[in-house]
Amino acid sequence: MAKKKQDLLVGLDIGTTEVRCLVGVRPTEDDKKFHVLGLGYATNEGMRGGVIVNYDEVVGAVDTAIRQAELNSGHKIEAVTVNVNGGHLRSEACRAEVAVSNADRVVTDFERDLVDAKARELNVPPNREVIQFFANSYRVDQVKDLEDPVGIHGNVVGIKALAITGLTAHVETLERVCAEVGIKINNKTVSSLAAYEATFSKKASESGVAVVDIGHSTTNVLVVKEGKVEHAAVIPLGGFNVTKDIAIILQVDLDVAEFLKVNYADVNYDGRGTKTVEFNRQSINFSPKSLGEVTEARLREICELIEDMLQEAGYSQQLPGGIILTGGGSQTKGLKDLFQDQLGIYTRLGKVRNFGGLVETIEQKREYLTVAGILALDFTLQIDKLSNSPLRSGWLQGLSLFNLFRGKVRDKGEGLKQKLDQKLEQPAGKQKEAAKKSDD
Repeated sequence: MAKKKQDLLVGLDIGTTEVRCLVGVRPTEDDKKFHVLGLGYATNEGMRGGVIVNYDEVVGAVDTAIRQAELNSGHKIEAVTVNVNGGHLRSEACRAEVAVSNADRVVTDFERDLVDAKARELNVPPNREVIQFFANSYRVDQVKDLEDPVGIHGNVVGIKALAITGLTAHVETLERVCAEVGIKINNKTVSSLAAYEATFSKKASESGVAVVDIGHSTTNVLVVKEGKVEHAAVIPLGGFNVTKDIAIILQVDLDVAEFLKVNYADVNYDGRGTKTVEFNRQSINFSPKSLGEVTEARLREICELIEDMLQEAGYSQQLPGGIILTGGGSQTKGLKDLFQDQLGIYTRLGKVRNFGGLVETIEQKREYLTVAGILALDFTLQIDKLSNSPLRSGWLQGLSLFNLFRGKVRDKGEGLKQKLDQKLEQPAGKQKEAAKKSDD
């Protein structure tokens, strides 16, 4: 059965060495799973540390991944949600307050939206762009920790929020890449939030959990507590740093080092002797113990930097939901035990949740968790835009899906779904016209 245009979701993961595109179908009231229809993939040699350094190379990689996903899914891709990567990302704590101006002193949508906008304006530098904005709690006079201040009587409404920002120049270059390939960007997000979406656990998010997404050149960390995104950070080290260490210490080229890391590195290995394997028609002789020690040294450094970050942010030993490891770099044998021992926090490997259809690839390889989460966010963030609100507590995958169909979101579920359907059925020009009228 052909899928309606408004049912389709597309996630685009532009990574440092690979581009992945995932096409799927949004959940329904009867089936609350995202269904995967097809996947596109391309190698990418145009980025360094998550930042574009060869524009044409990245354009070619994105185009290849998009066209492959179209072929595999049987659907034309017109718009995507895409992630922004790189060490230029950072989180900004945002606070602001405004006076309640109406005569009856009851907070309305106007005051709430005004304090949201003021928090962005006051706390985000002019050379940075907000990629994700989380309104974690509101205050009306002395009444604190409100999820939504609308309807509360008072004189002043305040906000405590978190903004994930990126350098405007890098974000605009990414936008140009997508425009040149001929696709519209529905939303922009970050890898750590996407990884969290794909592995969502309500119990863990309520008690406190950190998602650690180990990529090629960076490691992204996201802390969620009581259903709220409270901290985000990027560590400028990733799996490729391990590869380079192996190449130097074992005196092999980078391709061999990557092969050994992926297939034989084990940080818990304590045996002796050497091992001989075949790679590209050549015999490679190496010491598994030395390989494990080199790998462990760099991964322990990443772990220590995460420990310092959690300590500085006030979350050390404060995450009962534990650590969730995702990303290609998380597949090293023994890494889970290393993190658990080093941090003293329960650690587990991320597994995709709430997905159906062609899910074998994203279930077997943790590097595909990010693009699965981006696909989920293509749904969640579109709803977020139409409800005219930033992500608020509980507005992530599991809660957003189930609350949507139970009518607990601001626009009462079905009305918001109909609004989404109507918007996506319109031609692009009509969408802009409708959005302008809505703003007026």
